[in-house]
Amino acid sequence: PYKIGFRTLKTAVGMTLGVIICKLLGLDNYASSAILVVLCIKHTKMHSVQAIISRLVSCLLILFLGAAIFSLLGQHALVLGLIVLLFIPLTV
Repeated sequence: PYKIGFRTLKTAVGMTLGVIICKLLGLDNYASSAILVVLCIKHTKMHSVQAIISRLVSCLLILFLGAAIFSLLGQHALVLGLIVLLFIPLTV
């Protein structure tokens, strides 16, 4: 018989709570929280926490980097390419 694993249960509960919390906060893209939960749930708690922290740091880095570069050079497709060229090596 098919068994539901603990990781599947964590993912289902996490997605549900993420969407509920984001809707309560009035966020527009609340479905994105479900996608982030799927990406962050790992086999162990420690791996999950590490994934969450690395994504949070990456998010903050791209916010500051994007804000600075877009402010200096404007919002153009070439500037976006420049940001990606800088962001990927920084995060790796």
